[in-house]
Amino acid sequence: MSQSGRASDVPTRRDLLLEAGIAEFARHPYTEARTDRIADDTGISKGLLFHWFGSKRAFYLACLTVALDRLTATVPEPADQPDPVVWLTAAARARFEAAAAEPLATALVSRAARETSSDVVEEVRTLLGRHHAARRNDSRQRLTAWVKRLPLRPGLDPDWVADAIDLHVAAWLGRHLAAYEDRPQAFLADAEAIIAGLRPNLELILNGALADGRR
Repeated sequence: MSQSGRASDVPTRRDLLLEAGIAEFARHPYTEARTDRIADDTGISKGLLFHWFGSKRAFYLACLTVALDRLTATVPEPADQPDPVVWLTAAARARFEAAAAEPLATALVSRAARETSSDVVEEVRTLLGRHHAARRNDSRQRLTAWVKRLPLRPGLDPDWVADAIDLHVAAWLGRHLAAYEDRPQAFLADAEAIIAGLRPNLELILNGALADGRR
């Protein structure tokens, strides 16, 4: 085989290991997950796994990073959804759909949030915190810019309106995430009902914020 052939084969085999790793870590806590099962599932030696990733810990964090990237949904642009409540619920729906499309990634992230192993817990908290902060910051920037284009009541601070919406959505979803902590698939199955529950309070916030109220 040519050198170029070997080089092109490397990322494919690496991706196979990551896929198998996501599945293994989704099903087992870090301490109970086994790299030998991953090697058996892929037909790739443990030696090559450790050659590419360095250690079980580094491999686990690489799998978690891939899982988080897959769950970063593309939120609809506000211009595509001129109705405020439609856009806000569409954004929530996009995230649920991303999670539903990647059940193993969803299960891994859910398990990682409850990980207690001292080998990885600090790195996991840092990784999850960085991911959630980046996603929240992006959503908040879009929301604030969008609120500033709405016909608000005179003297009403757009940042206050954005704060009220952002805090409500975060609290609503956080409350339900906690209730479904050990049942991520049930959370996804109930997504439409959870999203529908956002609407009344979003309508109330906007009714008080918009110059002409909500029609």
